[in-house]
Amino acid sequence: MAFVSRSTALAGLAGIGVATLALLSGGSPAPPAQVTSDTQAYCRQLGDRVRELAPLATGPSRLMATNLAVEGQSLCMRGEIRGGIRRLRRAVRLVAGTAVRPH
Repeated sequence: MAFVSRSTALAGLAGIGVATLALLSGGSPAPPAQVTSDTQAYCRQLGDRVRELAPLATGPSRLMATNLAVEGQSLCMRGEIRGGIRRLRRAVRLVAGTAVRPH
């Protein structure tokens, strides 16, 4: 008899766990992960992002980001994709950090 009540209790706990999991995962699904790779297309994407944000940036960061972006694009064109992407990502961080956002 003790075995039956223990089994029933375990089944009840398992049911609660499954129900909780269903409730937690039943919300909005997580957005798909964005996969990037070391390609010319990714270099262009980063360059476009810098050009989009640069007019909103202020101070010396804008000039530094522009120079980094030009250097990054040049490296990408020469086939040095990783070095170019590093510079382009840094340029994006610079302009994104100083961009004046409308209130």
